[in-house]
Amino acid sequence: MQTATVKFTKNDLAKYPFLKEAAEYVKTLDLKIEDLASPEFFQILERAEERVEEAILYAIVSKKLQNEEIEILSFPTAIMLAAATENQFIKRRYALAEAKQAYNDLKFEPREKILAIAKNFQWKIEQVLSEEAAETYQFKLHFTD
Repeated sequence: MQTATVKFTKNDLAKYPFLKEAAEYVKTLDLKIEDLASPEFFQILERAEERVEEAILYAIVSKKLQNEEIEILSFPTAIMLAAATENQFIKRRYALAEAKQAYNDLKFEPREKILAIAKNFQWKIEQVLSEEAAETYQFKLHFTD
């Protein structure tokens, strides 16, 4: 089954900052860690701190899509902050919180976008044809070849 090509928008990159396209976008900005100390990047650092704090306190990270740029750039910054703590609980809690938020967002995405995101991870995923299986499953994911 051939699927339509999905082009990820900046909003998609803000919702799913773990996508390869988000990493490529960040790379094009050629930012250095030292840049985060300058006042013009204060909002990025502040949002990154907020992401980690929300993860610790509430086990989920909110999305603030009104400023997509900050949302995209705060994700790798938050990962660095969580890693810098050298605390396994904080690192795991942050990863889980981001995963929960991504899951919540994915529930409202069209099938084509879900497939495109899964294929971003090189997963072997396909839509389930209605005659193939029960209605409860929309996709099948291959774990072995």
